[in-house]
Amino acid sequence: MENDVQGGKELAKQTLALVVDRVTNDNTVRYFVNCVVCWFLCVALGSTAFFAITVELQTFALAAIFGATGAMLSVAIRLREFALRPCQQSNMNFIRSATRIGVGFIAGPLLLILPLSIILSDHLKAVLSGGLRGAAILGLLGGFTERLLPNLLQKAAGQSEPSAGTPVQAARKEERSRAQAAAG
Repeated sequence: MENDVQGGKELAKQTLALVVDRVTNDNTVRYFVNCVVCWFLCVALGSTAFFAITVELQTFALAAIFGATGAMLSVAIRLREFALRPCQQSNMNFIRSATRIGVGFIAGPLLLILPLSIILSDHLKAVLSGGLRGAAILGLLGGFTERLLPNLLQKAAGQSEPSAGTPVQAARKEERSRAQAAAG
């Protein structure tokens, strides 16, 4: 390699690529292991709460357990596409993994609070209104689909707020309605 500069550069590039792949895989495994640990802690906390609280509140604990499980399932399914390059290695990755599972843990019970009319169509409402089974299904959905809860909260806010927009827009809309009624 002493006299072959181009060959040395190619060997260095290949070696660097192997090192980057190795560190990327190690970082991804650490992220996944942290997700599993956080999931286990959420399941343990939810299970403890399930047996320690009243029957009326058990659905919330079950939804939290299944929310964390849904988030863990989402992480596991997307793991192949997920890659933490060496430059992305930091303690923030551990915080992100814990947050991802934690959001699922919280999203499950929050979905129980939202009216079913916001969430699903009529034929699915019957399935989900079935006590613990419905709580488990909603929790799993809430944890698996990360954007479900924020989207539903926006939809719920849209149903509770006037659809006219700003007061100026509402006034203009009313003026147009009056003008159309007068012309017609």
